[in-house]
Amino acid sequence: MNGLELYLAHKEDLLTAEMLKEMMHKYCISTIWMTAPWFNQMVDADIGIFNGLGNLLVGGGVLSPQHIYRCFTRYI
Repeated sequence: MNGLELYLAHKEDLLTAEMLKEMMHKYCISTIWMTAPWFNQMVDADIGIFNGLGNLLVGGGVLSPQHIYRCFTRYI
C-alpha cells in the first residue's frame, strides 16, 4: 500500500546480530518489529543494528527501560 516490501528471513539469520545487521543493510530495511527479548538481545550484542532505521517497533512483552534508554539516547 505504501510502496514498502516485506522481507522474510530464516530464524537462524535473525538471532545473530551480525547476520541481522547484514540483512538490514543489504535489503535497506527501514522498519522492523521485534519482540522485547529480541530487542534487548540485539541492543546488548550490537546497538549499531538500529542505525538507519526509520521505524522500530518493539512489543510482545515487558520492555526493559535500560535497553529502551540506551537505544533512545543513541538515535534520538
